[in-house]
This record gives sequence, structure tokens and C-alpha cells, in this order.
Amino acid sequence: MSLPCVEWRGPMDAPLVLLLHGFMGVPDDWMAAASSLTGYRVGFVRLAAMPSEELAKRLWLRCQRPSVLAGYSMGGRLAIYLGTRHPDWFPRLVVLSGSAGLEEEALRKARREADSALACRLLKMGSDAEFLDFLRGEWRAQDIFCSPEGSEAAVDLEQKLLARAALEREDLADQLGFWGQGVLPSSWHLLPDYPGDVLLLTGENDNKYRRIAQRMAIFFRSASLKTCKNAGHDLLLDAPLEVADHVAKFLANGQSNMERVAQTTLRSVCSAPCS
Repeated sequence: MSLPCVEWRGPMDAPLVLLLHGFMGVPDDWMAAASSLTGYRVGFVRLAAMPSEELAKRLWLRCQRPSVLAGYSMGGRLAIYLGTRHPDWFPRLVVLSGSAGLEEEALRKARREADSALACRLLKMGSDAEFLDFLRGEWRAQDIFCSPEGSEAAVDLEQKLLARAALEREDLADQLGFWGQGVLPSSWHLLPDYPGDVLLLTGENDNKYRRIAQRMAIFFRSASLKTCKNAGHDLLLDAPLEVADHVAKFLANGQSNMERVAQTTLRSVCSAPCS
């Protein structure tokens, strides 16, 4: 089973921030949005398919101390899942265009069937060129990916799609099998118990996920809800600098709390009996 590859940037002793990309994404998707995270030890995670609990343990092993967990889309759903189940490891969350999952079994079943069909299609794609054509056409044609006309996003899109052409389709299919919305358990019932601060970011034009974020903000104990202007679902493409500004302010406002959590975790580790 593959380890999640993490490319680290920033001082070794600085507070940790882990960045999770979305489905069919790459770590560099976060590059522009992470530009404001000076003074932090930032981990750009390349997700590899594995059971979600195994992912949590391996991310913890990579860090060995509490970290802010930030994720976009599928990465945001994973951040909520992992954070609500391991709040001592991930005491603050940043969620871009994400959700706490599907609750109704009928919707989960329909999504499993759709994702299974997509996984089969991905496995049958014989070349990178065929996969790239799929990304350029059917995948980006989804309504949620509608970027503002004339924006820099439209200019950057082709470069970002080319970076995805070499993604392993087998691993993408496995990601759907482990982390698809119809497979990953819903986290809605755990939101009220999450003790840390949460930043929820959505695009002004992404009505579906804006409504989801508004609902999550009610359930979380301490959530900040922000909207990026003139942006759709893909905030890392449509509004990376606005995302960077929101994330930097969120992290700065809660740094003292992170330090307290880190100290508490260190004390508990030091006082634990040897086995």
C-alpha cells in the first residue's frame, strides 16, 4: 500500500498545515493559494488510495504533531472525515467546496453506482491522450466547474489539465472505491462534537456547495463561513489569491490555540506509560 507522499516547504519547527487536493487533482493545485503561508511548515499531500483510517494514521506519522488540515472538494470531505474522528491530530480545518458527505442511503446508493461506472470507464482508457480528452471535455463540462469568462482561470486551465494527464487511472478508480461520496461514511452527526475552529470557503457561483457550507456552519461549534467572489466550485483555479488571503487570516487568528493543543498533545505523549 502506497504512503501518501508529502512535499514539505517552510521551517522545520513552524506550525504544520497539510493540504489535500481534490479528485483528479495534484498537489500543485494548492501552489498559488498557499503563497501566503509564510511562517508555516506546509505539506503538499499527493493522495494515494487507501482506507480512510489508514490515511489518518499515515498522515499523523508524517507529522508527529497536530496540524491544520486543509482540503479542496474531495480533499475537503476527507479533511472533515479525518478531523472529526481525530480532533487531537487535526485540531483546525479548512474546507474548500467540500461537504460532510451524503446522509440518505438512496443518494449514497445512486452515487456508488455512478462512481462505479466512472471507475470502469477510467480503467478502460488506454492512453494519457484519451484521458486528457475526457478531462477537457466531459469532466470539465460539469456545471460546478464553470469558471468566469475572461478570468485567469481559463488561461491556466489547460496547463493544469496537462498536469493531470499522467495520473494513474487505477489509483483514481481506487480513490472512488475508498473515498467516494457513496462509500465514505457521512460526518454530519459528528460536526457538533468537533472542538476546533473551521474555515468553510465556497465560490459565489457554486450554489450547491454554498448551501452545504451554510448548513455545516450551523452544525460546527466554531465555523467561519466565507464566499469567494466571481468563483465557482474550483476555488484553487478560480480564486487562488482570495483563498490565500482567507486562509492566512484564519490561521493567524487561531495560532495560539494550535500551540496550546500541541503542548497538550506533547504532555500526554510524554506522560503515557511505556508498554
